[in-house]
Amino acid sequence: MSRVRVAITGSFNPPHEGHVYLVKRCLELGLEPIVLVGNNPEKLYAIDGVERSKLIGNLLERSGMTYITCVYSPRDNIGYDAKRLGCTFLVRGVRNEIDYKYESELANWNMEHNNLPTILIPSTKELRDISSSSKSL
Repeated sequence: MSRVRVAITGSFNPPHEGHVYLVKRCLELGLEPIVLVGNNPEKLYAIDGVERSKLIGNLLERSGMTYITCVYSPRDNIGYDAKRLGCTFLVRGVRNEIDYKYESELANWNMEHNNLPTILIPSTKELRDISSSSKSL
């Protein structure tokens, strides 16, 4: 039986332990995760998406996950590339109520425009304060 391929999407600006946690949870659930790095128009980036995809790949390698594919998606609609890569679900992390509201709206958009359901994975208590605006490489 083959695993279900999922895309863990985000800006990964910078990659951090919360992202590693999402990959580990996907593996524990029997999913085949691909990290799909995109651009959020509301964020400024010190490095481009290709470099961010390399950084998350390096972080995953240091965590023992040398086989996880990390790809940069330059499109405004990251779901298009997720489907092109054979993903049947998107995966997003949720730290709090604010994240949940934002991620639910994004999940609805991706379902409507890409026919891609989203799996929301709650954070652990230890990881709730880590965000892509913190400096936690």
